[in-house]
Amino acid sequence: MGEIVMSMAPRGVKASMEGRKTCTARLRPKGKIGDVFQLDGKWFGLTAVYIDELEAHADQFFKAEGYDSPSEFLADFCELSDVVYCPVLPIVVHWYWPVASEQLPVYARSEVVS
Repeated sequence: MGEIVMSMAPRGVKASMEGRKTCTARLRPKGKIGDVFQLDGKWFGLTAVYIDELEAHADQFFKAEGYDSPSEFLADFCELSDVVYCPVLPIVVHWYWPVASEQLPVYARSEVVS
């Protein structure tokens, strides 16, 4: 388990903090199962990482991405990733869940360990 950087737009951070966003699609892998990252001081752990096609992912998982429709997700993804829409564009999907501090490896904990 390693600590990774998973940057998100403010909308994605807010949706993650509220529990409405539990996955994020990227053009390249950002980590592997078990890796952890922070958003606004809250820890999350990767629970699955796999390759999918952009449109198939949008159609099935737009709500897990924190959006109200597939088209809304696709528009933001293409803009934020600086890509032209292609339904079969390969993406890397990262599923994540909140992690309690006692579940974190010692090097990732914010408290001092003596």
